[in-house]
Amino acid sequence: MQARDDSAATSDEAAADLLREQREQREELSSAQQQLDQARDELLHLAAHDPLTGLHNRSSFWWLAQHHLTANLAGDAPLTGLLLADVNELRALNDLYGHAAGDAALQEIARRLLEAAAPQDIVGRLNGDEFVLLVTRLGDEETLQAFTQELSVRLASPVKCGDVWVEAGVSIGYAAGPQDGDDGAFDGFDNGVVDEFIGRGECLLHGASGDPVGDCGLSEPAEDLAQHH
Repeated sequence: MQARDDSAATSDEAAADLLREQREQREELSSAQQQLDQARDELLHLAAHDPLTGLHNRSSFWWLAQHHLTANLAGDAPLTGLLLADVNELRALNDLYGHAAGDAALQEIARRLLEAAAPQDIVGRLNGDEFVLLVTRLGDEETLQAFTQELSVRLASPVKCGDVWVEAGVSIGYAAGPQDGDDGAFDGFDNGVVDEFIGRGECLLHGASGDPVGDCGLSEPAEDLAQHH
């Protein structure tokens, strides 16, 4: 009788040990899966975002903007605006104060763009000194013009780089759709719609079709960029 009791107790202990081992294995597998998921999410984020500013990089912005524009620029879709912001004095900042100062200026400009953007808008960095903002819902082009002017003022404010306050000299060009175009309608729904939209903004930004809209008008020579506070 005692032998059977001892055998049953041993069997129960073995079963409990097995259940415990299985539970620990499940927990380990769950933890490993969570780590893999986190690593995957981090890699996906790094692949889609600019490491300096945290904004969407060029390819990520292009994909998101293409999806929005092809889905919405038709019929009664709300007006969409694309703003390009060019940091005119980035090279001068780098030369005068070092790349750390230039990076700080870019990060601050990115922060101000995000602050100005609505949650549904898309903000990106296209290259070293050029940012882009897709404003997805506007009432009319006058609203976009007013927003562009407000953004110009916001971006024109001096940026603190270490102990020095500097003016980065930001110019802004914009394009609007579906009403922007020679015939009064946005006529592009193929794979080049984003490139066409960006091209219209660049034409204004670089003066091919007139003066830059919202240009901050900062024309000081490099030696006068610093403002000590």
